[in-house]
Amino acid sequence: QQLKQWVMERGDDSLPSQDSSDSEEKRLARWISRQGKMFRKGRLHDFQLRLMTNIPGMPERMEAWRKTAYDYHCQKLRQWVAGHADALPSIRSGDTEEKRLARWICD
Repeated sequence: QQLKQWVMERGDDSLPSQDSSDSEEKRLARWISRQGKMFRKGRLHDFQLRLMTNIPGMPERMEAWRKTAYDYHCQKLRQWVAGHADALPSIRSGDTEEKRLARWICD
């Protein structure tokens, strides 16, 4: 909610910058950065994503995350397959990383 308020007070769709001299803006920019990292790793919940899409400027940022998330997961999948005799990951695996990759393939 703090991010939404910050964007609305500015009156445009620009998001906070980590290069700002304003400590509040920097803090919000770091929060956005952390959310992006979690998004790319598939660790954000649907309700979190819905909340972020209601913040002006965030849908465009999230679209950029989607593109990089796809590349990230493709790279992780290639590495996993190469290390497992060209087998695909199983959703029934006890290995967290293998299961996460298998779910990504299914989605």
